[in-house]
Amino acid sequence: MRLIILLSFTLSLSVHAITKGKRTTIEDNPWQIRVGKNCAGVIIAKKYILTAAHCTDYSDFRTIEGGATDRRKFQQLGKVKKAHIHPRYNPDLITNDIAILELENEIEFSDKVQPAQLAPRDYKVKRDQNITASGWGWSSPQGDYNLRNIELNKLPFFNNKKFYLDNPQLGITNEDYLQYYTEYNDSVIPSNNNESGGTCDGDSGGPVTTKNDSDKVILVGITSFAHDKTEGECDGVSVSSSTSHHYDWIMSTLLKGEETSPTSVHINNDNREDKTISSSVNSQSQKVNSSSVIAE
Repeated sequence: MRLIILLSFTLSLSVHAITKGKRTTIEDNPWQIRVGKNCAGVIIAKKYILTAAHCTDYSDFRTIEGGATDRRKFQQLGKVKKAHIHPRYNPDLITNDIAILELENEIEFSDKVQPAQLAPRDYKVKRDQNITASGWGWSSPQGDYNLRNIELNKLPFFNNKKFYLDNPQLGITNEDYLQYYTEYNDSVIPSNNNESGGTCDGDSGGPVTTKNDSDKVILVGITSFAHDKTEGECDGVSVSSSTSHHYDWIMSTLLKGEETSPTSVHINNDNREDKTISSSVNSQSQKVNSSSVIAE
C-alpha cells in the first residue's frame, strides 16, 4: 500500500520534523526560509523564492519569513506578489512539483539571508551521492524549534523497477510501482537515509543541496513528498524535484516573468488567490542577473 506524505502540514495533522537529522544553523543555510506556516522555500534571487507547487494550496503561502535558526525568532522577509506554478504540475501524481514565488519587494541580504546557487542545467546527482535536506518541520507542537538537516543518499531513478522491488526495506511494493512510479523520470531525485530517517511534514519546498567539485554548496532539489514504510514515520524514500531538470523553466521565469510561466497565482488586494492563465508578456518584468543564481 502506498503511504505518500506531502511534506507540508497544518496544525490539525500529526506533524514531524526531519527524522534522524541533526541541528544546524541559518548561517550555514542562509537561503532557507519559511513559506507561510506549512512549508519551506529557497531564496534564489532578491525577489524570487523556489518552493513546492503544492505549497501554494495553503492560504498563508504569501508570507515569507526567515533569517533565524530558531523559528520563534523569524523576521518577515516579504510578501508574495505572484506564484509561478510549473505549467506541467500534476497534483494527483505530484510531478513537476515546483513553483517560483515572486515577491512584492526585494529581500535585504545579510549573513543570515542569502540566495542559493543553482546547480547547472547538466548537473547530475550520482547514485549514492550524499545530498542534504533541511527544514523546520515540527516533531510536536512543543518540539524542537531549531533548523535541522539530514544527510541522504541518492537512489536510482524510479525507472529502475528491479532496484526498488529488490529492496523491500524502502517500502515500495510492486502494486505501488505499477500504479504510481512508472510516471517519474529524472525530474525527481529519490533518496533515503540508512537509519530510516528523512524529510517529513513541514519540510515541503525546502532545499536539497550537495557540494560540487569545488566544494561549493549548490541547490539540486526542492523537497516534495515522502513514501513511508510505516504510516506517519517518514522512514522510507524522500523525493525532491530536480532543479537541474527544471533549470530552463526556472531561468526563463526569472528573466521573462509571465511570458514563459503561463500558470500563475495572482494575489489580489483582498488577499484572495486567483489562479489564471496568462497570455500577455509583462513588459515591466524584472530582469535578473543570472550570476546570482547559477553555480560557478
